[in-house]
Amino acid sequence: MALKITTEEVEGYPDVLILHLEGDLDTYTADTFREKFKELIKNYKKFAVNMERVGYVSSMGWGVLVQSIYKARRENGDLVLVNLRVSVERIFRIMGFSSLFKHFRDLDDAVRYLIKSR
Repeated sequence: MALKITTEEVEGYPDVLILHLEGDLDTYTADTFREKFKELIKNYKKFAVNMERVGYVSSMGWGVLVQSIYKARRENGDLVLVNLRVSVERIFRIMGFSSLFKHFRDLDDAVRYLIKSR
């Protein structure tokens, strides 16, 4: 399934951006995310990646998310994950990504965290 990425700015916080993903983040779509993030990091530093409509994340998908969080942190920013589906969250925990990524079940909590982490 193709990956659709839409963005949402956070009013009053020009460095914070919400990314809404829909589809699978896998070998076929990782480059789509990588290229989009490469453009967005030029103007934003903190990202909440809403994954409630992502059904599957492959190792390549996790790899592009890891690359993205490191890029954001090099720019004094951050990237957090929001609304992981049960099947995706299971792999997230098995792979130990909870030590790298903050994960939120509520988008508003994720945005508040990013705003406070100035």
